[in-house]
Amino acid sequence: MKGRIAVQFVSFAGQAVFLYLYSTTKSLSSSIPLLVFFGIFVQACTGSTYGIVPYVLPAFTGATSGFVGAGGNVGALCWSLMFKGIGNRTTSFKYLSIFVAAGALVTFGIKVPGNAALWEKDDSVHGGLAPTEVDDDSAHNGKAAA
Repeated sequence: MKGRIAVQFVSFAGQAVFLYLYSTTKSLSSSIPLLVFFGIFVQACTGSTYGIVPYVLPAFTGATSGFVGAGGNVGALCWSLMFKGIGNRTTSFKYLSIFVAAGALVTFGIKVPGNAALWEKDDSVHGGLAPTEVDDDSAHNGKAAA
């Protein structure tokens, strides 16, 4: 799990760097490669997010995935309102890169039950043993397991 969270951090940090560099560019020839690298880090970050989601609440993976997906839509709305409110695209992209960098730092707070956090020492050979599935449906239908 530490590897997935580390990839999440690197992906967020890469997004922040390339988004900030994009906000400072003035030519098309330099902006296109920056956007390509930014897009690569965005795709890596979304993939790593869904690599972590099943371990957050194993009994409610669908609901957790739904919240993560809805968060992307809420974020898009927030950033579009920010771009409209600020009016200057260069400044808006700089602010957005700061928010993405803050998201990278928040990654250090991810703690999956049964696994060591990114900053904790993990003495196990095979990592954590967090379940990815529930043995029975008692968590969903309110009945106790027999």
